[in-house]
Amino acid sequence: MVLLTWRRWSVLKKYYYDPTSIPNNVPQRDNPDRCSIRGGSDKTTYVMSLGYLKDEGKLRYYDDHYQRYNALAKITTDVTKWLTVGLNVRYSHEKSVSPAYGMNPGGSVNDMIGWTQVVWPTIPVRDPNGHFSPAERMVFIADANPQTSYTDNFWGTANVVIKPLKGWTINADFTYNKWMNKRSYSKGLIYSYSVSNEPYLEGGFGTEDTRVWQESNNDDFTSMNAYTTYEKSSRDTISR
Repeated sequence: MVLLTWRRWSVLKKYYYDPTSIPNNVPQRDNPDRCSIRGGSDKTTYVMSLGYLKDEGKLRYYDDHYQRYNALAKITTDVTKWLTVGLNVRYSHEKSVSPAYGMNPGGSVNDMIGWTQVVWPTIPVRDPNGHFSPAERMVFIADANPQTSYTDNFWGTANVVIKPLKGWTINADFTYNKWMNKRSYSKGLIYSYSVSNEPYLEGGFGTEDTRVWQESNNDDFTSMNAYTTYEKSSRDTISR
């Protein structure tokens, strides 16, 4: 028997950044898609699934977003009456893009949203010439370079169950995890405009310099377990 399912739904969520008011709800969509297959027989069962998620982000004046692909496969089979083996594999790939905030290029979107609490409501978003007002620092977000992060996460577990004698069970499993992350961000030149509509370099985390950062992390994890149990009831002893 094989069962195929497909699910798609939308969720309204997130906040947008507006320095002239307290952040308000805005309808932005998360669109998770998932396809799964289940099936098996008397001796073998399996399930496989694929998923995709796209989050359009939090900010009103920047194209920040998050994407995730994930896959899962799990199979269990009875090789003999006394031997059962199984395999469970999971993998996900994530990508996130957010502005490298000019005041702190390594900061997060949450740092910027928290900064809104100290902005006076009388400060306009844009000046009379149509540029972002330097006093509310929106330019540090709108003109920021992207901060990009990639993450890969793999989990694999193989297990075996052996029943050599009645009541005696031997369990063993081995797990391997590979986690990798790479992040890059940079600071570019940020310009504001004077009353006479003349551009000038804006300050904050160095005025006339550009900087590039890149970091990567790579973790490997392994785990092995083995144990045995033996069960014998008093009823079996009496019956003999």
